Amino acid sequence: NVIGSGLYGSNDITSDKPTPSSTESAIGNGVSIISYDAAENLIAVRPVTTYSQNSAGGPDRRLLDTQNVDAAYVIARDMRSALPAEFPNAKVQKDSAPGADPAPAGVIEERDIKAFVITRLRGWQKAGVILQSALDAAIDDGTLVVEVNASDATQVDILIPIQVIPPLAKFGVVVNREPVV
Repeated sequence: NVIGSGLYGSNDITSDKPTPSSTESAIGNGVSIISYDAAENLIAVRPVTTYSQNSAGGPDRRLLDTQNVDAAYVIARDMRSALPAEFPNAKVQKDSAPGADPAPAGVIEERDIKAFVITRLRGWQKAGVILQSALDAAIDDGTLVVEVNASDATQVDILIPIQVIPPLAKFGVVVNREPVV
């Protein structure tokens, strides 16, 4: 099966057909996904593009599908520049036990970095980029992770799960004319 130019389908259409959830996940992460129609013809489910105009020169509405990827890149770039600026020439250690002596001057702990990351993410949340309930859940359940790397004590691994607030793309309006009584 061939669609367009240079895109080929699977030899096993039944087992390789994307599920609805994998399709939504792919589109939400900026990936164009190929599937099959009822007649087993190869189709682009919803092309995702980085272009701002369609072939006729009009606005390309498919650009809406890139917001999740774009927001993640912007937040990652922000963290990449903000963290070294916040902790210049710092040394790092794992969190000390409660009641232990405080870290020496110039030494930061995982909790210091995590507090900074959370504060920075709250700024993105207040700017309407990421969803507050998902950020709160990631903080509460521990899926937002900041830890010294187990095999390289000079590296801090940071995992930031986010959910992007979707843009308003359309309105669904229903108008019912009621009979006059």
